[in-house]
Parts: sequence; structure tokens; C-alpha cells
Amino acid sequence: MPKRAISEESKEDRRNFILSCAEEIVKTNGLSGLNIQSVAKKSGFATGTIYLYFANKEDLIAHLTLDSRKELLRIFEKSIVGEGLAMKQLSKVMEAFFHFYETRPHYYELVSFFEKNTGLEEPEELELMSRKINQLVADILKKGKKQGHIRNDLDEMTFSFLLWGSSVGILQLLEVKKSIIKRTLNTDSFDFFSKHIELVLHAIKVD
Repeated sequence: MPKRAISEESKEDRRNFILSCAEEIVKTNGLSGLNIQSVAKKSGFATGTIYLYFANKEDLIAHLTLDSRKELLRIFEKSIVGEGLAMKQLSKVMEAFFHFYETRPHYYELVSFFEKNTGLEEPEELELMSRKINQLVADILKKGKKQGHIRNDLDEMTFSFLLWGSSVGILQLLEVKKSIIKRTLNTDSFDFFSKHIELVLHAIKVD
């Protein structure tokens, strides 16, 4: 094998290792604990080496968020396998989103970073992955219309964006008000999010 091919493979391994170290830092210390210096210390590489692969902290976060969204799309696709009814598929996708958030709490921080920092634009590859997620939901809605279960007046892509925004908003609410919701409503986080799912399905179904 040519030396250049081996070198490129080694670079990719190193890049992935740096990303895994960055993810461990976010899991343990949150985004506030993530910077080029902390990643260098965690990985054992010099600071200059980290900069060879990632321009800055925001670049690292963008790649971590991209990996998370790729995994989220894979989980969404897996959740609807074998389910023929669009309304059921939509419910499965929303449940999968909640469980993804619950099992990967650092994902909330990664998603919120780009949504709260309005001066930052999502990299093209990250935006493309978001479009794929939106398209999956839009396709489910289109299928539901053909099945006669979902209202024909709904625009598929607009609904997809609204669903993403409302679902992230509910998760943000749970992040801040979880104990208050539990005390006031006597319900756990999943049951509360399930009410959100019920409201969405009720709003889009054919009367």
C-alpha cells in the first residue's frame, strides 16, 4: 500500500480519537469544560496538533453535533422499521428522540449551542444532516396523507421544522423545570413528553 494512503488513514484515526476525547470532556464537564487545551491534555497531543485537525472550539462542537445527528437519524430510521401506519411512525420517532436525549444528556448542550448562539452558522455538512432528519419527518407526513389519516392542508416541511422546534423546547423545559413538573403534575419526564406527542398527533389527524 502506498505510504500516502497509510498516512491518510492514520490522520483519520487521530482525528476520530481527538473527537472521542472531546466528547468525553463534554459528557463529564459539559461544554464549559471543552476547549482546545483540555482536549490536548485529554488526548496527550500537543495543542498545535489539535489545531491541525480543528480550527477552534466551535469546529470541535460542530463535528460532535454532526456525529450526534447522524446517530439520531439512524435511530429514527430504525424506530419506524416494520411500522406501516404513518401516525405510528411519527409517534415512534418522537419517542426515539426523547430516549436519545435521556441516554445522551450531553446532546442537549450540543444542539443548544448552535440554536442559542445566533451569531454562529451551522457548517454545511451539519445543515445537510438536519435536512435529512427534516425530510424523514416530512416523508412520514406525506405517507399519512396518502393513508387518509393526516390532514392534507399541512405543509410537510413546515410541520417538520415546527415539530423539531417544539420537541427541543419541551426537552429544554424538562431540563430546567423537571422537579417542578414532577411535583406539580405528579408525572415523570417521559409521561410529560408523551403528552406532547398526543397533542401533536391530535392536531394533525383527520377529524
